[in-house]
Amino acid sequence: MSSILPSVNPSGSGSPRTVRARALVAAGGFDVNGREDANGREEERHRTLKAGRIVLSDRLVLDCLIRDMSGHGARLKFGAFTQLPSAFEIFIPGERRIVPAELAWQNGLEAGVRFTGEGRPQTRDL
Repeated sequence: MSSILPSVNPSGSGSPRTVRARALVAAGGFDVNGREDANGREEERHRTLKAGRIVLSDRLVLDCLIRDMSGHGARLKFGAFTQLPSAFEIFIPGERRIVPAELAWQNGLEAGVRFTGEGRPQTRDL
């Protein structure tokens, strides 16, 4: 089972991600079929490169790239540091839909979000 985990740095205990993955394996919480991955997600994210827009209000929209996405959330990348609020909506122009989301984590130019509801069609550009 250890072959599916990232290798541990010999000078230390490994990255936080590696330590969490090992803890999940030890606790029986790691499922290679995608029910919960090493990052605690219920569903595996798929790599993507889609344009996205964070909708903060009718007049304030921030551009981003959607780098990974699943039915439950996404990893976003921004061109400049942006402090996101705890709740907002994501407009996905290529799919013409808008999805409510909450901030799960933020580190530098990247942020992880959880979708908090069903997406709805969006006919106008934001």
